[in-house]
Amino acid sequence: AKRVGSSLQLLTRDEEVEARQIIQNWALDNEAVASLDSENERIQLLTRGVAAHHAGLLPQYKTLVEDLFKKGLVKACFATETLAAGVNLPARTTIITSLRKRGDDGIEPLTTAGLLQMAGRAGRRGKDKAGTVLVMRGHRGGSNDADLARRILLAK
Repeated sequence: AKRVGSSLQLLTRDEEVEARQIIQNWALDNEAVASLDSENERIQLLTRGVAAHHAGLLPQYKTLVEDLFKKGLVKACFATETLAAGVNLPARTTIITSLRKRGDDGIEPLTTAGLLQMAGRAGRRGKDKAGTVLVMRGHRGGSNDADLARRILLAK
């Protein structure tokens, strides 16, 4: 998120003003979290329409991301299946950058359910005729990614 968001402004001027107002109100209610150095960069990305959402983030920040997403003020959200499983936030396009995830025992393949949960976020009911899911071929997995994708999708 940081690498992409630092060079993009995905919000219109009016959307940026709205996002800044929501963030400012959130910061007043969550002063202890908003003042953390670790959150400063993430909050700045939100003013550009870029967010991250995963289990390692503070709950207050994740709630802010979810609120902005619901209002259409997050245009690109780099997320794990935690966003897909816990919150009804459909997107026009879901991009799955890796078929592997960090798990309790190190790096492990996504489960069939995990992949389908993330892919299922694509397509907004009442807004899109269809959703788009892109699964990127991993730079480390190479041709093994095709076999891994087949095993995940066929639940083998």
